[in-house]
Amino acid sequence: MAEDQKPKDGGAAPVEPVQRYAYTVREAAAALGLGHTLTGDLVRAGRIRAVHVGKRILIPRWAIEEFLKENAE
Repeated sequence: MAEDQKPKDGGAAPVEPVQRYAYTVREAAAALGLGHTLTGDLVRAGRIRAVHVGKRILIPRWAIEEFLKENAE
């Protein structure tokens, strides 16, 4: 790292934003404008596809887009 890129406060260098490929139920709910309980219910009913990693439920970005396309009026 170049000397001029180091933060002046002595902290770590800034981290570039990471492109998200999956979201938690709460994050997906916020993106959809729905409550997290309803979003979780939609996952359990199989209407929104999700990946289970240990105890976590992750909703891929494509699954959110798929849900929106299937439910567009």
